[in-house]
Amino acid sequence: MSPSGNGFDVLPDQTLLESGLSGGVALPFGCANGSCGDCQARVLEGTVKTLRHHDFALTEAQKLNGFCLLCSTTATSDVQIEVLEATSVGDIPNQQLRAKLCRVEQIDNIIIVAFKFVRGKALRFLPGQSVRLTLPDGDAADLPIASCPCNAQFVEFHVLANDTLNLTPAKFAEKLLTVAATRERVNIDGPIGRFTLSTANQKPQLFIANGQDFNQLQGMIEQVLNTDLGTPCCLVWRASEYITQYRSNLCRSWHDAIDEFDYVPVASTADVLNALPEAWLSRLDECEVYLGTQDLALIEQLQSRGVETTSIFYPRQLTATEVL
Repeated sequence: MSPSGNGFDVLPDQTLLESGLSGGVALPFGCANGSCGDCQARVLEGTVKTLRHHDFALTEAQKLNGFCLLCSTTATSDVQIEVLEATSVGDIPNQQLRAKLCRVEQIDNIIIVAFKFVRGKALRFLPGQSVRLTLPDGDAADLPIASCPCNAQFVEFHVLANDTLNLTPAKFAEKLLTVAATRERVNIDGPIGRFTLSTANQKPQLFIANGQDFNQLQGMIEQVLNTDLGTPCCLVWRASEYITQYRSNLCRSWHDAIDEFDYVPVASTADVLNALPEAWLSRLDECEVYLGTQDLALIEQLQSRGVETTSIFYPRQLTATEVL
């Protein structure tokens, strides 16, 4: 792929856009259904064919110059395409979309909700970012996107069912369930935040979650697992006083299916680093570490064990400008 040099595998029944997003490449798009033309790319080498109908009309000049729509086209040979992918959060435009709730699941004290964007729209974002979710009555919360960008027509959030810590507006989870019953639309604005995967992904990657802040990391881990793992990856998930490892079954399935992925659940009173397998303790100074929240004591521990400050990533408090 030009000019970045990145590549991805294309399945016969997938579009170039679907395959690229699944492969961790932040390709441009607007609707993902052939209506807007934002995913135009130029085929430099190889052959492609139209896989799905699209309403957006390319001009004859564009066709003669090899342009296609990534959301409607698949490869029929090895291809090289010219397209500008996003390399940082600054490359992702702010979007304001309407969505409908399509799935609700409660596990312990967490309600997992998934929304589908209406009128064929999709949200362009990088894993680890957040959005502002506004309910029909105007109540709003800034929530991490728990899903990865590989299927950008859907987004998933994890919300406390009984918010004893007041992390979201009062009765927000209760109102979400009402939205599910009435099928009202919500507004989703974003993405916001600068917490996402490093572009220098040749190091072993260690993810550390505490309680609910697994929702900050799930999409990032899924994005990593969707790519060919060239280096080991590990998730350490410590339960909190109020929240268990509510998606342990999912994490164990990753551990069982992927040789390069380790999952380490630990109790709320445990020391996270001491719970690490020896193989990970011995390579800590080589790792990129992603924390679900800013934990100053843990950051100091990591630094004392040789982890470079520039290799420790965590979400920071959003400024008013970033939130709005």
